[in-house]
Amino acid sequence: MERALAQIREDLRTQGGGRLAAIDADIVDLTAQLDRQKAKAGGYAAAVERLGLVAPDERVGFDRNVQLLDGVEQGLRDRSERSRRRATPCGR
Repeated sequence: MERALAQIREDLRTQGGGRLAAIDADIVDLTAQLDRQKAKAGGYAAAVERLGLVAPDERVGFDRNVQLLDGVEQGLRDRSERSRRRATPCGR
């Protein structure tokens, strides 16, 4: 019985089983990569929302956000400066 099982395993390995194992390993790696990319996308979407931008569905929207960031950054600096002035006596 063990010999037959060993022969079946060897046949699977030599006749495509090795390839199936490699495909299984690729699936595990790609699933982990997809999970990391989904986490990054979630973080990006949250940051975009906090900045008042629209989370893009395609490259054009991403490029549009990049172009808008200078204005967003300047707006945040202005707001920070106004807050600092209000918090500092006599506007210093």
